[in-house]
Amino acid sequence: MFEKVYFGGTYGYKDFINDDEKLELQEWILSEQIKMSFSQPVNSEKDQYRSGLKRHFKILYPNDSKPDIFHSIRKRILDLENITNPIPAPINYDWIGVVGEDSYVEPHLDDSFREYYTVRYNLLVSFPDGGGKPIYGGELLPVEEKMLWRCDAGIVEHSSEVVKGDKLRINLSYGFSFEL
Repeated sequence: MFEKVYFGGTYGYKDFINDDEKLELQEWILSEQIKMSFSQPVNSEKDQYRSGLKRHFKILYPNDSKPDIFHSIRKRILDLENITNPIPAPINYDWIGVVGEDSYVEPHLDDSFREYYTVRYNLLVSFPDGGGKPIYGGELLPVEEKMLWRCDAGIVEHSSEVVKGDKLRINLSYGFSFEL
């Protein structure tokens, strides 16, 4: 069904969405940009805020309204990964994020519950022509646009390269808590 590829201690699925789904998701996520907040750097990273859309995100709380495509992709992930009785990730739940030119995701670990750790399934809806690749446990991942990749975000430090060019890095992240 989906081509599974292994890299950097994790894996991904190529072409997890088709072109029509990509366009629908991109339109929805960009329509939410007015509701997005600037993603404040952590770990003493420099402030990345500049005019324009550089690094923003929006948490998608469980009771928030979301389009049908969000739910159908979530179900696709749950079925493919055989996740039953999913527990939401703490603090950030699911989220949408946009990273523009000269910005990046700083190195960090996601919050986790005591006996659980956060796992994120990151869907790269749009991917820049230069930079923007995830750095996972110190290794640069060879991801592609429309790829879904698994990030054990609560136990593996992760970040991204600086985005180069005008094409945005648009990510839809589905978060779950798994037992340690």
